[in-house]
Amino acid sequence: MAGIAIGSWLGMRRIRRVNSSPCRAVATTQFLLALSAPMLMLLVSLFAQLSGITTSWLAAQCVFPALAALCGMLGGYQFPLATAIYLHDGSSQRRLGTLYAIDLLGGCLGALVLSGYLIPVFGFWKTAWFTAAVNLAPALLAARTCFPPLAKNVKGE
Repeated sequence: MAGIAIGSWLGMRRIRRVNSSPCRAVATTQFLLALSAPMLMLLVSLFAQLSGITTSWLAAQCVFPALAALCGMLGGYQFPLATAIYLHDGSSQRRLGTLYAIDLLGGCLGALVLSGYLIPVFGFWKTAWFTAAVNLAPALLAARTCFPPLAKNVKGE
């Protein structure tokens, strides 16, 4: 939760400071989120190779909380940016409530499906790769929307 709060604060600062569209930041953040699950599993397997009380303590007390905070910061950073994109036409607060409700519903369903079905059935690694693929789809969509095709830039269109 601390990571989400810090990420949201940073996202709101970016919206206030930068006059450009937040679309590119959302695309970049979504790519980082797609990489987060496999990277987390890689770190877990690396720590599994190490042994010792000090290593276990360091992983449990420092590394994993820092990783959780970092992943929370990515999601927290992305939400204000996505909200700015969603409300770009100055819509009412009711639409903002709808966006927040969709975010909460997605988080709830994601937690239930991941912990209740995907991880027990497919294991951590396959679930991490599936999560990466699911996060990669909106990252590619955002990149396609935010970054114009290179062919148009080369032709001068």
